[in-house]
Amino acid sequence: NGSNNRCVACHTTCARCTGPDENECTSCTGDRSLHGNRCLANCPVSYFSRSNECVACHAECEDCTGEANTECTSCETPGLTYLHSSQCISSCPSQFYPENSSQTCEQCHSECQECDGATNSDCTQCS
Repeated sequence: NGSNNRCVACHTTCARCTGPDENECTSCTGDRSLHGNRCLANCPVSYFSRSNECVACHAECEDCTGEANTECTSCETPGLTYLHSSQCISSCPSQFYPENSSQTCEQCHSECQECDGATNSDCTQCS
C-alpha cells in the first residue's frame, strides 16, 4: 500500500494486485481469468479465457472459444444469424436448413439436396 508503506494482502482471487479489493487484481490465481481488474470463474458473454485473461470474441460472434470468426459458439450479429461450422452466416448452405429456435444450420436428410426440415418429407429438392 503506497500511502503508509505497508504490504497488504491481495484479495483471495488475485495472484497480483494494486490493492486488497477484488477489483484491484492485475493477475489471477488458479483457473480464474482477469476481466476489468477482477478475477472471474467464467468470462462474460462475448469473451473467452486465454492464459488467465478474458479476451473479446470476434465481432461476428455472440460467444466463442477463440478470437477468430471461425470460433463462434453463438451468433447475434444482424444479418449473420445462423451458426454453421463455428461461423456466423446469413443463410444456410446447400444440404442444410435453418433451425430458428437454436439459430443453427442443421443437416438435411440424406435424400435431400435442399430442405426445410430434418426428414425426407421436408425435401424441397431431392439429391
